Amino acid sequence: MATVVAAGLMAPSVATFRPDDPLTASELAIVVASLGGAISVADPERDRSAMRELDARLVSLTGLRPAAQTIRSAAVDAGLSPRPWLGTETIARMLGFRVNHLRSEDEYELQVTQPVTRAEAAYSIAKYLTLDDLQVETARSGASPSPSLR
Repeated sequence: MATVVAAGLMAPSVATFRPDDPLTASELAIVVASLGGAISVADPERDRSAMRELDARLVSLTGLRPAAQTIRSAAVDAGLSPRPWLGTETIARMLGFRVNHLRSEDEYELQVTQPVTRAEAAYSIAKYLTLDDLQVETARSGASPSPSLR
């Protein structure tokens, strides 16, 4: 929380942060716009954003949306029927935007369709704010099919 507050995002202070509240669609749009992304709110009246929306927006901000599409396309080409969020979720996890809990702690891990809390969003946004070029390039190359699969 401290990292996003220090960056001027989501709250004026840690004390006023409201970590357990759901992240609204409007709040997500404001954060993305503040980070230089396109302003887009599908339904501004919606009171919650799902984890998959946060992942997709952060992956787009990193410039790795094409890498996410490559992952999804590879699954389709292999004859699978992946969920629409396969690529962005994979890249988000490669970049550390999501905590992959141990199986014994799975109940703590939000599913991609669940509403994201402000605390979960702050974690992901803080990870985005501290990304370096090597992490982004590693994720980009990790999404590329190996020569033997082409």
